[in-house]
This record gives sequence, C-alpha cells and structure tokens, in this order.
Amino acid sequence: MNTVAIIQARMDSTRLPGKVLKMISGRPLLWHIVHRLQQCQQLDNIIIATTTKGADDAIAEFAAAHNIAVVRGSERNVLDRFLQAARQYDAELILRVCGDSPLIDPTTIDQCLATMKRSDADLWQPEPRGNATIHEGFTPISRRALEALARRGAHDPAVVEHVTAKVRDYVPDLKIAPFRFDARHTIEGSRTSVDTPADLSFINTLYQRLGAAAGEIDISAVVALLKSDPALLEINAHVHQKTANEATHKVLIRCDGGGTLGLGHVMRCLALASVLRDHFSVGIRFVVNPPASHDHSAIELIERYHFPVEPLSAAQITSGADEALALSALIQRHAPDGVIFDIRTDLPAQSLRQWREQGITTVCIDDPSERRLACDLVFFPPVPRVREMTWEGFSGSRHIGWQWILLGPSFTSPPSPPAPHERPRLLIMMGGADPARITLKAIKSLARVHAPVEPHVVLGRACGFQEEAMALARELALPCQFHTDVINIAQLMASMDLAIATYGVTAYELAALGVPSLLLCHTPAHTRAGQQLEQQGIARSLGFHEAVTPATLATQMDELLINSALRETMSNNARTLHIGNGAHNIAREIKSALSRQSSG
Repeated sequence: MNTVAIIQARMDSTRLPGKVLKMISGRPLLWHIVHRLQQCQQLDNIIIATTTKGADDAIAEFAAAHNIAVVRGSERNVLDRFLQAARQYDAELILRVCGDSPLIDPTTIDQCLATMKRSDADLWQPEPRGNATIHEGFTPISRRALEALARRGAHDPAVVEHVTAKVRDYVPDLKIAPFRFDARHTIEGSRTSVDTPADLSFINTLYQRLGAAAGEIDISAVVALLKSDPALLEINAHVHQKTANEATHKVLIRCDGGGTLGLGHVMRCLALASVLRDHFSVGIRFVVNPPASHDHSAIELIERYHFPVEPLSAAQITSGADEALALSALIQRHAPDGVIFDIRTDLPAQSLRQWREQGITTVCIDDPSERRLACDLVFFPPVPRVREMTWEGFSGSRHIGWQWILLGPSFTSPPSPPAPHERPRLLIMMGGADPARITLKAIKSLARVHAPVEPHVVLGRACGFQEEAMALARELALPCQFHTDVINIAQLMASMDLAIATYGVTAYELAALGVPSLLLCHTPAHTRAGQQLEQQGIARSLGFHEAVTPATLATQMDELLINSALRETMSNNARTLHIGNGAHNIAREIKSALSRQSSG
C-alpha cells in the first residue's frame, strides 16, 4: 500500500509569518518535521504541499535542498492542494502532517500506519476518547476517504481549509481503526504545535532542558520532563488553539514611535497585538512612520515580538491625504478585517468612514481627533476632556474607564512590589526625547531635597542632552544613577518608591505598577487629566511644567520621600484600579466586533 506523508506548509501564517522556517535547536521547524518523518518505516514518500505564492518559493527551495518532493497549488484551497499531491504521487494511504508540529513521533506514526494497513481502514480513532496526549499535528486518512470528502464537502470552508476536520460529517461510512497511544505519552495541558513566539520558545526550552540534538528529542522524555516540572507548560499555556469552525481574522495596527516620539505607543500596541494573536488567534501586521534620523528602534522592537511591520515613507506622510492613499493601498494588498489606530497624524476621519463602509472594523486608541467619530470602537482613559467632547454623529461603541487604558506588554503582568529601601529610590523619567528638557529641572530640584534619596534618571534614546544631564548631576554633586537603552523598563520602574514624570503613557505605567508619582504636564488638557489621577489618590499633579519651580518640586519630593505611609497608601490606591488589564479588555472587545462583522 503506497503510503505518503503530505506536509502542509506555507510562509504566510496568520499569527507567526514564516514559522515553518523559524529555528528550533539551530534547525528550521520544517527540517525537524522532515527529519522525524524520514525515520518512519511505514512511509514510502514524503511530500511538501505549499502554494504558488512567491513567498513560498523559500519552502520550495528548502525542499529541493533536502531532496523532498514538493507540490504547489492554491493558497486558499488547502483541500485541493492536498488532493493534488495525493493524486500526483498515487497515494493510497495518506499521513496528513501540519507544518507546525516539530515533535511528531516516528514510532507512534509507524504504529498508527501499521494499524491502518492491517484493517484497511479509512481513518483512525485514538482511544480512550478524550485521553490527553502529547501528540499533535498528524492524521492518517485513506485516499478513498479523501476523494469522497472532496466530492461531498468541498463547499464547506472548514473542509477546504482544514481538510480532515469534518471528514466524519461528510463521509459517515468510514472504516475506523481504533488506536491506543503509549501510556507514557499521556499528559494534560501540553501544546506542541507552533503558532506563536510562545510556542516556539516552549519547544526550544524542551530541547535545552533535555540536551537533545536537533530533531532527536524523545517524546517520552518530553512527557517525563513536563510532569516533573509542570511550570514549563505555562510558557505557552495562554495560547488559544483555533478551531476548524473559527473564522480567521487579520488586523493592521497603525501606530508611530521612535525618535522624538519615544516608544510608549508602540509598546502599548505590542501588548494589544500580543493578546490578539495569542489569546484570540488574530493575525497582526504593523504599519509605522518612517524611521527618523536612522532610528529604527520602533521597527526593531516590533520585529523582536515576531510581528511583520511595514514602514511608511516620508512622502507617504507629508499630508493626511497622502497617508490615506498609502493606507488604502496596504488595505487592498493585505485585506485586513480591521484596522487599529494609535496615531497623532492628520489622517482624515473620512478615510476611516470609507474603510468602515467597506466592512472593515475600525478602532481608535485614546484619539481625541475627529477620527474617533468614524470608528466602530474607541477606547479612552477616564479623563475630563473625553466627557466634554462632542459625540454627535458617533454610531460606534465608546469605552471610557480605567479598565480601557492600554499599556505595554511588561505591564499586563507587573512585577511584585519591592521591599522597602533604606533610602527611598526616586525615578526621574520624562519619556521620549523630552524636548522641553524637564529632566534638567528635576535634576536641579534634587539639589534642594533634604530627605535621604537614591535618585535614578532614565534618558531616552532620542534625548539630545544626555551628556548635559550627566554633567549637571556631577556639577551639583548628586549621586544620580543614569539609565539609557533600558531593556526592561517595567522592572526598573517597579523597583522605585517614587517617580517624577510627565503626564502621558508613563503616568499610567507607574500607576499600574503601584509607584506613586509627581506629574509635570505639557498642556492644559494634560494638567486636568493629571488632576484625575490625583483625585484617585495615586499621583500628585503639579500642573504646567513651566510654572513649576525647582524649589516647588523639591518641596513636593521631600514631603513624599519622608512619608512612607502616604506613599504606601498611594500605591495601594493605584493597585485597586487594575490598570494593567487594558490590553486583554480591549482585545476581547475587538475580537467580538470582528466576529460580529464576519458573521453579519
């Protein structure tokens, strides 16, 4: 009986583009699958089925380099591509293999295929039913069952995309072979397919812990390790396994960062993107402003989280109309189901209305411009300006409150509060480039502080006065510790007892961590928003920064530095707001809107 393994693989994965060639223990994921299949005694051939898209040329090149047959077909009709491979290689018994399953077990596959052959079966039935196992990513099916499925179920999108998921619904007269997994492979809560960076990290961790050579990890050893150290399962336990009937959604995120803008907005959009991808199976692509003065920090940061990103050119953001044209072209090319905006550009609201009329779900994050009136969903912190805005003509869903504040990934699970310090630790952090040079005022104020203090100063990459700030601290004989290019800013912030910051994303990050703050504000609107934080008892808003003298700032610092009880009260007040849950709350609303749009 001619038995063929057909690996379904493509580069354009929704949640983790290019995943089939991502590295695991120094080898591409696809290599692991092929290597383990080559150890199967019951297989006569191995075929990679991919698409005719140019992006999948890389898969064809991989196949040629490893002497593996490749069949290329439709991108959207996986069933047709699968059948094409089976017919071309005259397969009688087929092992369908997902291109995201690097831990398939040769011994188990051989036992399964041998069982199928002995009984001339069409499909298997793992027993006992519902028994949790480490195995994922392969299904044996007879050619005759596959052909029958194509005749009867080719109209069903779930069959076209997932091939064998509903075979029993359309071909009820199948001959089934019972199959019992090795008892040593039984485990609850494991996830060995790769759909997200967390999954990739999990598999690499298994290789590192077991010290196995690439492709040689033993599945029984994996189960034993996970049972002895179940904490490993938490690496990717949060990842949602998409079902066959669940619609695939794609979203563009338009945000800006880097240079004088800082990275706060990019970081918070990364938090939202990560939850959408990992918890709700949404594919994400970022669109950002062009790099400023060769500063690629925003793009590098997004790529570090394994999201595709496309920078606009300088010409494309010369005006709001130019940006609208550029985004329209990207929307036409990528066909997203939704677009999320976290920008401060001149992109016109009319463009959002047009995209919304096309059935695209539009979302604005903390955007006071007219764009908010054109959106399906808007999210704001509970600041006075939002309540005073006119909402005439708005037909979307408005979400205002502490639970809708969007912060970066490190703030969704904030570190534990620090133990009390003998000398209170003070953080000076103004965010971005600090064009108003407020950091210098804060350093000058330190010279007037009488209370014991251990000062820490964060200077952003785009800050143009780093040397001047350090020289000022030396001149004033201040024992400041300066931090530049901080890798884990949340960890640094969480270790502080008090902070001086400007109102903005940083103010909410500090609140999420329970760090009391003194806020200096850039605008009257910021001053009023800062007062809202003061009313909650989590910060003190000192007003417009130009009106705050070094002496006033020093007095405020002294009062809080010597009053640990007050700082503790402010910290507890902040923690009760649960500000760090914003990404999950917003993602849930966006996913619901996408689902309504696709089903409506």
